[in-house]
Amino acid sequence: MIELEERAGNNEQAKRLKENDFQAMCKSSKKFNVYVNDFFLRRSKVFLDTVVKNALEIEHYWARVEFAPGECSSSRMKRPVRRFVPAILRFVNYLLQEEVRSIYT
Repeated sequence: MIELEERAGNNEQAKRLKENDFQAMCKSSKKFNVYVNDFFLRRSKVFLDTVVKNALEIEHYWARVEFAPGECSSSRMKRPVRRFVPAILRFVNYLLQEEVRSIYT
C-alpha cells in the first residue's frame, strides 16, 4: 500500500502507513481494493493448491469468492472476503461407509 500511495503522489498517506496508522490502512485498502482482492485470491489459490489439496487428497475443486460489504472502524476492519470450495476427494468411499454405518446403528 505504501508504494501505491507514493506512486499516486499521496506522500502524507504513505507516511501514515509507514507509521502503522490503522485508519490510514483502512483508507488505502478501500481506495486500492483491487490490489487487496488480488492478493487474497492469489494467496488462497496457493493455499488450496498446496496445503488443502494434499491434506484432504482433493482430486478436483472449484472455488467461488464472496465479497461482503463492510466498513473500517477504529476497533477492527470488517470487510470479509470468503472463498467457498466444493471439492471431489480422491478417497470418499471411507466417508460414505461411516455415514451408512451411523444410519443403521
